[in-house]
Amino acid sequence: MIPAWLVFEITPTKLSHYALPCYGALAWLSAAAVSQPMGRIAQRLGAGLQAFVGLVLACGALYLGKLYGDVSDIPLIIVTALLLGAAGVLGCWTLLRGSALGALAISLPLGLVGHGVLVGGLAPHLEPLLLSQRTQAMLAQANLLPRQGVYPGPVAVAGYAEPSLVFALGTQTQLGDAKDAAAALAEDRPAVVEAREKPAFDALIKAAGLSPIRVGEVKGLDYSNGDDMTLTVYAPQPEPAS
Repeated sequence: MIPAWLVFEITPTKLSHYALPCYGALAWLSAAAVSQPMGRIAQRLGAGLQAFVGLVLACGALYLGKLYGDVSDIPLIIVTALLLGAAGVLGCWTLLRGSALGALAISLPLGLVGHGVLVGGLAPHLEPLLLSQRTQAMLAQANLLPRQGVYPGPVAVAGYAEPSLVFALGTQTQLGDAKDAAAALAEDRPAVVEAREKPAFDALIKAAGLSPIRVGEVKGLDYSNGDDMTLTVYAPQPEPAS
């Protein structure tokens, strides 16, 4: 289980079903932990790891909320941190008292609710982490999505290759560089350009005599690699009036 899990963690794209082959081994280990006698070393080590993970997750929620949230997110941040921290600390305390099933009965519901609040409540408010969703929203507001039928697709994206954006814009989304973005605009297709590709992109559209419409910018963090990103959305230049 461990080598396979590490491979999935290292992979930039993480979808929930990728790790399904590991769940059988995880279930066997979990069943053994609650149904068989546990040695003192394993008991203390497991309790310590449980408290450590719970506190790390709680601190992570506080850190993310402080870094990317605002004042209105404070209740969600506190609730998330308390639930995840309690899942680790109370589970640790119960396990040290010798009850593996009791630790599971306490930490599992607290952990599930904590993750639910984190994913369903807090995460959607951390806007800098939602680059793909916000880029899709900007394209939709300007009627640039291919499925809206105003402009042909696919959308060309230069310098940002997150699969989440492909899911948001469509499987035909063109992930490439400044040259691809300039070519898309020449073909009356929308383009999204990351700041690192912008100098080359500006030179290309100037050489081609293009005057695309700058719709707006989306700034945030690419959480898969930790890089700050600035995505500029462009619409094709309007047709000359007849």
